[in-house]
Amino acid sequence: MNDLLKINPSAETIRITSFIKTVLEKQKFKNAVIGVSGGIDSAVCLSLLAKSIPPQNIFAAHLYYFKSQIDLVKPMLNIANIPQENIYNLSIKPLVEAFQKTLPNE
Repeated sequence: MNDLLKINPSAETIRITSFIKTVLEKQKFKNAVIGVSGGIDSAVCLSLLAKSIPPQNIFAAHLYYFKSQIDLVKPMLNIANIPQENIYNLSIKPLVEAFQKTLPNE
């Protein structure tokens, strides 16, 4: 097996969360906004963010076009202890449709 595929998950978690903390501190940010879909990528990102800053400083946005999948997202938000008032379930359909109207017809 290739040594490049061998990682230490605990060490990588520490490395990534340290990076997140450093960037937020350098930028003088105490809050973060994260898009959550219910998929593995956003779940992993949310988990790492939640290990980096307090949950009350995390604002989660579930952006959907056709149908909200917030029921898929809620369990991971609950695990991360994101306060209910920091969770946004927003349709992007009106914004996309307005943008499409500005595009030239082809």
